[in-house]
Amino acid sequence: KLAIQTVVGDVYLQEYFADDQVDFIKIDVEGHEAKALVGLKKTLLKHQPLVLIERKSEQMLAEFKRLDLFRELFQGYHKYALSYTTNKKVYADSCFGYFKRLCHKLIGSRWCLMPFDENQRYSNVYLVPPRFQQYFEKNSDVLGS
Repeated sequence: KLAIQTVVGDVYLQEYFADDQVDFIKIDVEGHEAKALVGLKKTLLKHQPLVLIERKSEQMLAEFKRLDLFRELFQGYHKYALSYTTNKKVYADSCFGYFKRLCHKLIGSRWCLMPFDENQRYSNVYLVPPRFQQYFEKNSDVLGS
């Protein structure tokens, strides 16, 4: 059998990086993102890092709502979904949206930031604290805003 050791994020960071500023956290723990964020609560509130997560399953959406994570941990943060311009979430499911998606398929799809909807599933979600918001606003295409 393979033994896997789990560690609470706050405990790990305190033990190994106690004096360092935490600027960025990427979490990909196969559906357990909500639990991982709860384990990083002290770090998130103290350092307000830029966070990249997945929110793919209905179970995960329900867990985020149940724990009220956006209100508890990410007040003042802007939330964006990262997607391809050919995704139906980027351009509405309409004639105009179909035309825009088709154009991007023909000329080449690209990554874009789009407004975040707490009720949608996304592969990539950026949670952007106030200290990084200027970089996202100045250097990114945010569609639909």
